[in-house]
Amino acid sequence: RKEKERSSRFKPKAKKAKIEKKGNEKTPSEVKINIALKKLRDNDLKFVRGSSLPLTVCPTIGSTELLNKAAEKIVKFNSDLTFGAFGFTLLYPDRTKVINLPGSEEPFTLEKYKKDIGKAYTRLTFYICKTEDYLEFLYRPSYCSDSDPDFDIIDKYIAQSGMTGTGGPSMTTIGESSMTPTGNPRITATGESNVTASGESRMTATGESSMTPTGDPSVTAIGESSMTLDNGEISMTTSGESIMTTSGESIMTTTGESIMTTTGESSMTTTGESSMTTTGESSMHTTGEPQIFVVDEDVSGSTTE
Repeated sequence: RKEKERSSRFKPKAKKAKIEKKGNEKTPSEVKINIALKKLRDNDLKFVRGSSLPLTVCPTIGSTELLNKAAEKIVKFNSDLTFGAFGFTLLYPDRTKVINLPGSEEPFTLEKYKKDIGKAYTRLTFYICKTEDYLEFLYRPSYCSDSDPDFDIIDKYIAQSGMTGTGGPSMTTIGESSMTPTGNPRITATGESNVTASGESRMTATGESSMTPTGDPSVTAIGESSMTLDNGEISMTTSGESIMTTSGESIMTTTGESIMTTTGESSMTTTGESSMTTTGESSMHTTGEPQIFVVDEDVSGSTTE
């Protein structure tokens, strides 16, 4: 009875309701994510083991800036990698290109991507690969189709970079051209083309030209063309129609006007007529009908009237 009286005098304290604090969550100025490298092997883009690196970035970073930072770090810690002609491409884990947020047309930002996927920043991994590998992966017969929206991606890269590599060939084409380097190159251009190979040759043709060097070169030009070998050997400009075949000695027939200069070997200038002097090889001067003189020993300064 006493206990009941005592207990009746004490009133239990009311439990304080938990007040949910709606704190202002501040966006961190920097976050850490992961980047890794993928390479094309067996017609598939495969993760390179041991290539994963942490990357500190701003959470509001976009796709272009993220690609630049990721590529810079990957190249820095992989001495066998270079940016090359086309650089790198940033990929999601499913090997799609990072441009927009997955499944939407909204431009990518790291913060929105993290919110959509529901993972911590430290668990996010993006991949980069050489653009050449990415394009080759896209154009596999089992992957691409004529309606693929990425099918014209290579044309965009060619237009932006002019097919300029490090120490490799550079090609700019206006009109129609085909280039098939199998052993010796074959170049056919209709329209206007400019082909530059480092340390080898430069050719600019307006009109139609065909160049097929197989062993000894043969050049046929219709219209107007100019050819320069950067290693200091041959410079040729033709206007009209010209045919040149070299096999130890040289034979050249021109209709129109042409100028040819070979360092240390020959000089030729024609205006309607044609004249050619080759040191140690041959001398040719034509007015109407061509005349060819071939000598066994060196001839310098020889002329014919």
